[in-house]
Amino acid sequence: MHEGSACIEAGTKEEALSRLSEDVDVILCPPTLVKDVAAHPHAQDVSIILLTDPLEKDKAQQLVKSMAYDYFLIPPDLQKLAVAVDKGAERAHLKKELRRLTAEEKVGFDFSHIVAESRAMRGVLGMVRKAAPLKSPVLVTGESGTGKELVARAIHYSSPRAHYPFVPVNCGAIPPTLIESELFGHRKGAFTGAVSDKKGLFVEAHKGSLLLDEIGEMPLDLQPTLLRSIEGEEVRPVGSSESIKLDIRFIASSNKDLSEEVKKGRFREDLFYRLNVFPIHIPPLRERVEDIEAMAFRYAQKYARENNKRVRGFSPEAMTMLKNHPWPGNVRELENALQQSILLLPKTKEYIEEADLPIALEKRSSERKRRFFREAVGTKLSIEEYAKAFVQQFEGEHTEKELANLLGITPKTLWEKRKLWGLPRKKIDYKK
Repeated sequence: MHEGSACIEAGTKEEALSRLSEDVDVILCPPTLVKDVAAHPHAQDVSIILLTDPLEKDKAQQLVKSMAYDYFLIPPDLQKLAVAVDKGAERAHLKKELRRLTAEEKVGFDFSHIVAESRAMRGVLGMVRKAAPLKSPVLVTGESGTGKELVARAIHYSSPRAHYPFVPVNCGAIPPTLIESELFGHRKGAFTGAVSDKKGLFVEAHKGSLLLDEIGEMPLDLQPTLLRSIEGEEVRPVGSSESIKLDIRFIASSNKDLSEEVKKGRFREDLFYRLNVFPIHIPPLRERVEDIEAMAFRYAQKYARENNKRVRGFSPEAMTMLKNHPWPGNVRELENALQQSILLLPKTKEYIEEADLPIALEKRSSERKRRFFREAVGTKLSIEEYAKAFVQQFEGEHTEKELANLLGITPKTLWEKRKLWGLPRKKIDYKK
């Protein structure tokens, strides 16, 4: 065990239970005490390690699957026991931190956290309020960056499950070979590298909500397993012959039209109908311009506080530019634009002007490209001459891949042309 760890001894069951309020991380006890410990209000994060007679080994193994963290036969190997205690204490600390973050999230993700000045977003919030008290699966759709996870969190933290975990999982970010293990867990020895049992994200979400983010990216061959788990409300960890019953509220999100994915054979129809019980669609930011001003003020104030700057608002021209921009990246792009503006804004400046917005730079860049094209046509440049002049003019603003895309060629072709022109690639830090 770590140096400085305090050890509390208890001679009776009553004494042991009474001392659980002393911020205990790990308890060593016999199997006869485990149910009382697990039910204690101060033991929700405690790691229970059983010390048991060899004759009760099977019982101890069953308790580890449900209530206990680990078990050791008497007499235990003290070195291995010390390692288990350290790991149990680390697990307890992580659970306490998760509980703290969950409590903070509940405060930060209520209805007031979502800007809904537009009629479209007021309709979305109305659907969220209807969905929150139900257990039915919800499918949240919308373009990337529209706030699908924010809506999912609002559903969870406005529901009777708010005190239990909200577990988001990005279906497109997990390697296909690991999805089953990540979602359903695995048993020790189930595959190479499985050195211990692992709880899956489904088990982590027990009694709470599981967000299957970008469900359209789920591999087709794994969708039947996911469907069975949702319908049967149970999971079978990889390498196990036993299923675990669960109580989960499923929320799925997608930036794809799943009905079209079904028609194209890329998404299972039965899984689509299982998830699409309560559909909520979030419109893109360009279709709810009324929300932009309130969002812009909110992000400006947020990043001004973080950077110790005093920002009162926007010039009329800056706000007009924000409202007229198409925002292909939606809310995420708007937040990024305001963050950049605040970071570069002089501390003495209290109002964000048009020139302070990164989209103003993009607009000027687009105008320069249009002017360059008109001049190139006017001087009757050949395609090869145009391509070379374009690269020389704009390579300071774009990566090689972006330049190639703008010219309609591949990066490899651009590299070959550079050699032909004797035009070496400039080394530019595009992160600046």
